[in-house]
Amino acid sequence: MSDNLDTLLNELSSFELPVSTPKPEVPAMEVNDENINDYILKRTTQLIDTSITAVDDIKDYIIQGQNPDEIAALSELINAATKSIEALNRINLLNKKGKIDKELKEMDLKNRKEVAGMLPGNNVVNNNLIVASREEIFKQLLNEPEPIEILDSVVIEEKGDK
Repeated sequence: MSDNLDTLLNELSSFELPVSTPKPEVPAMEVNDENINDYILKRTTQLIDTSITAVDDIKDYIIQGQNPDEIAALSELINAATKSIEALNRINLLNKKGKIDKELKEMDLKNRKEVAGMLPGNNVVNNNLIVASREEIFKQLLNEPEPIEILDSVVIEEKGDK
C-alpha cells in the first residue's frame, strides 16, 4: 500500500498546472469627451472577447460536474456576454443612424437652396422649367411677345404680321 501511496504522491508532485499565456496589459486610458466613444468600443469588445473565451474554456468542465451553482454562474457569464454584444450593436446602429441623419440633412439643405433659387423674382430655367409668380406670368401674358426664333435664326412670327 505504501508503494501505491508513494507512486500517487510522486504523480501529484510532478503534476504541473497548465501555463496560461500572459495577456498583454491594456494601458489605462484617460477618458474624456473626445475619446469616450473609442474607450467604450475598446472596452466592450475586450469584455466580449474575454467573456466568450471564458465560456469556451470552462463550459465543458462545468457541464461535466453538473454543479447547479457552477451551471448558474456559466449561464450568467453567457448572459453578460450577450448583453455586451447587444450594447455594442446599439452603439453601431446609433453611429450608422447619425451618419444617415447627417447625409439627409445635407441633402435637405441642398434641396432648400435649389428651391430658394427658384422663388419668384429669380426666374430660373432648370430642365425646361421656368419658375415665376402668378403676377410675373400675367405680366408676360399681357406684354407684347418677343419674336420666336428657330435654331437657324429665322423669325417665325412677330406681332402685327398677319
